[in-house]
Amino acid sequence: MIFSHYRVELKRLALSKFTWVAAVFSLCSPLLGYWMQLSNPDVMTGQFIANPVLAGTIVGAVIWALLIIVESNRIYRAQASMLIDAIASPRSMALIRVAAVMTFSGLIWLLSLLIYLPYTMLNLGFLFTIDLYVLSFLVLMLPTWWISILFASALSQISQRIELTGLLYAFLVFFSFSGFISNNLFGTWLNPIVLTFSDGFSSLYFLRIAFYTRLLWLTISGGLWVFSLLCIRKYQKNIFGSFWIGIRKAYIPAAAGLLFFAGVFLWINQPFVDHGPAEFIFEDFVSPSRDNFRAPISEVTYRLSPNTSTGRLHGVAEFNAEGARQGTSGSSSIWLNPGYRIISIEYDNNKADFTTTPYIIRDARRTDFTTTESWQTLRITYEGFPTMIRAFAPHNWGNEINRRNITLNNASSIPTVSGLSIPVSFNLELALPSNMIPVINHRLIDDYITLTCGTNIWNATIDGSSLRINAADYMVESFVAADMNVDFIFSRQYQAIMEEYNISGEIAEVLDFFTQRLGPLHWAHLPSLSMLQSSALMFGGIAGDGFVEWGESIFTVSNLDNPLQGTNAAEVFVHEMVHMWWGGLGVFSGWGESGDIWSDEGLTVYYTYRFFKYRYGEEHARQHFVDAWQAAVDIQNRCFYSRNPEFLDRLPEMYCAQINNRNRGTNLYARMPLMILRAEELVGGPEQMDELMRHVQQQFSGNGMNRPFTFQDFLDAVGLSEEDINLDYPI
Repeated sequence: MIFSHYRVELKRLALSKFTWVAAVFSLCSPLLGYWMQLSNPDVMTGQFIANPVLAGTIVGAVIWALLIIVESNRIYRAQASMLIDAIASPRSMALIRVAAVMTFSGLIWLLSLLIYLPYTMLNLGFLFTIDLYVLSFLVLMLPTWWISILFASALSQISQRIELTGLLYAFLVFFSFSGFISNNLFGTWLNPIVLTFSDGFSSLYFLRIAFYTRLLWLTISGGLWVFSLLCIRKYQKNIFGSFWIGIRKAYIPAAAGLLFFAGVFLWINQPFVDHGPAEFIFEDFVSPSRDNFRAPISEVTYRLSPNTSTGRLHGVAEFNAEGARQGTSGSSSIWLNPGYRIISIEYDNNKADFTTTPYIIRDARRTDFTTTESWQTLRITYEGFPTMIRAFAPHNWGNEINRRNITLNNASSIPTVSGLSIPVSFNLELALPSNMIPVINHRLIDDYITLTCGTNIWNATIDGSSLRINAADYMVESFVAADMNVDFIFSRQYQAIMEEYNISGEIAEVLDFFTQRLGPLHWAHLPSLSMLQSSALMFGGIAGDGFVEWGESIFTVSNLDNPLQGTNAAEVFVHEMVHMWWGGLGVFSGWGESGDIWSDEGLTVYYTYRFFKYRYGEEHARQHFVDAWQAAVDIQNRCFYSRNPEFLDRLPEMYCAQINNRNRGTNLYARMPLMILRAEELVGGPEQMDELMRHVQQQFSGNGMNRPFTFQDFLDAVGLSEEDINLDYPI
């Protein structure tokens, strides 16, 4: 009976003009994505796949919601509800109606996928992959349409008034776009967050998150829809009377509760973002206090096996002691990415009891364990899915494991154990698919064993105590710049682009410019400088001990074709190389001095401005740098909470964290560069400033001073006081 009614309803929808209007608008909605920037338009897959699909997702979802609202109200508008109820039960008709609309929307979804396929293939060329195209439509568009249909149908069945239903649905739309959850990956039910896709690496990261959030909201919307069945009017009773009658069917509230519970469970236990503090504490990032004793360790070995299909990492960390531990309490702590679960802790083949705390600092969670006696060997086995830091979500710092790209930061790959005096190097055994080349701590390694199952075991001895892993199908271009050997490492997909735009020549020009003005880099005794391109999930770049890493977006055709478009990709390209002189093995300035304004970033931003002034002229540099700095400082000074910080503690944690993070960014990247620019004017110009900073380089970088270059050191170097370079505004 239900199936026959379903066929009739489907046929009726096909003959309705409202259905075809909805179908036409849904088919055209992806066209808006070619002008809207819902995802990063710099990467080609973002421009021709992510943006059109996201536009079609949002607009189409609203269109199909309006259709189900109109269709649900049709029988009441025609005053035919009593006649329809005599043919089939209202609950059966509600199920038939929503199933028919979802079926029709699915057919239009399939037609959209086929219509835009040739145009997408033509524009992407060799960058096109059918799996990314189909998955984008399948994961983003279709589930969101169905979620919207379920929400609209549920609201219609609860209110049974078209104007009230429209108002409630508009509130849900506002909720998804509101500032309350604009950066919440799991709260945006209508507009799934896809910050970027990747041309040369993998786009699976945000598709995984989108799949999870679509499943989450399907359960919540499904639960609301099942609950709304209890509110369908029966026997001419109002909503409360109908609800009392409907609740006697115990399976309906049970099913609704089960779906709601599933949605809440998925939200609370999501594996992508840690549950740490909303504000990232930079002081903890630089020097967390974790040790209460020091036990000597002679050898450390990490055995890591990333599963590129599931995105999970299996790891074993082994610590060998020089001698028995003496005078310790037997208790220690392990710090590891919150997404990992410690499977076992063994010392000399004995199992140790351990407890994982909910407390998270930086990007790691603490696990406490106890040993009952001194030990020679400690082994920690762990497994899990690496999470991103809540304070930076949805922007990711590159933790990703898939078949085309692996990026793992320190706490996302190896544990830190309190109280152990770690040696200056460690052994690494890394299992990777045979098509991947690893870059460990931004250095190429070449020692591996090939297994018959398509896996290579890479072996290396790594200097230092931290571990960052990048692995992909890389190409390496080696050349000499500023009397230094350079290894430029990039995705094989970008080979033609790197050659066409002579990126190696651009790198050489930047290195020559700053070597002439600030002197040679003091780590130049190292074999080579590593320049690494990573996935588009790296938003911007990082630099450190003889390396630079840029996100993929820096090298997209749209950015390389428009070097004068402003202080974005081109600035980041230069900015990260400047960090070789200010930060890393260059001059380290520390954090948190003088009201959180002093760090390596201020000097790096200032010298980035100097390079663009040299290349494009003073007018361009002032417009895109100095004026932008001043505008950011002016906005900060006008902020009520900047002028009245005593009211900040009265705000909710999330808003307080947002204001503090924004102020810290303004201080580091705008206020301090303006103060340094004022110092340049007072010392006599850029040449005199370069001469003074060259002396700073000689004194503080490399093997020079063993302490940070402080704000007072800067003032002493330029012969000025803080009042001389203050911006006449409170800091």
